[in-house]
Amino acid sequence: MEIKSLAVCLAVCAAVLTVCHGCSTGKEFITTFLPNYQRNARKDHRLHVVLTAQDSEANVHIQVASVGFSRRLTLSAGETRWVSLPCGSELQQQFVTENSAIRITSSAIISVVSFNRRYRTGDGAVVSPTNELGTDYFVYTPSGGMTCMDRLLAIVNGNSQNKITISPGAPSPTLPPDPCEDLKCRVKERCENGKCVHVSTATCRAMGDPHYQTFDGRRYDFQVKL
Repeated sequence: MEIKSLAVCLAVCAAVLTVCHGCSTGKEFITTFLPNYQRNARKDHRLHVVLTAQDSEANVHIQVASVGFSRRLTLSAGETRWVSLPCGSELQQQFVTENSAIRITSSAIISVVSFNRRYRTGDGAVVSPTNELGTDYFVYTPSGGMTCMDRLLAIVNGNSQNKITISPGAPSPTLPPDPCEDLKCRVKERCENGKCVHVSTATCRAMGDPHYQTFDGRRYDFQVKL
């Protein structure tokens, strides 16, 4: 049992750190932790944020006002550090939990990954900087799963008051037709914007006299003017 738990932990940690290399970067972040599994399953419950400095040293401040948490730290260029947060940073009730957001500010560009782990389960998410957040979102919850579990959605608001409209069952956005959907291209061709374009990297060669190699790799020896 201990070996399995260790293997799962190492696999998840590696996945989170791998994701971090391709995530968005910024100086200001805001996020939250949705409840992970059942609340009474408190065994080995941990909340983390994974911070990675980019090209310069970063002075980082992490705050969770609802639990009185505040921590400052300095990351050297290229350094990645795990920071543990109080378990009370997870959303405690539905609808409104004031000042419960996790706020992260930095003096230099960083990336942030959040991780919520409980016994035999874990959630990881790449946190986008506030300048990449928007006003329109489409959210869905997959079917299946345990019937005793709720399907939850968290909305994190910033510094200004907002009016938010939630429309369950709203139609998905209409996507433009795919110009390549019904187009059949030949071998060594692919469709781009409704047209078949050549993708072969084959070459032809002329060597000495009279040796030739064609695009399909065949060799010929004959006298001819090209």
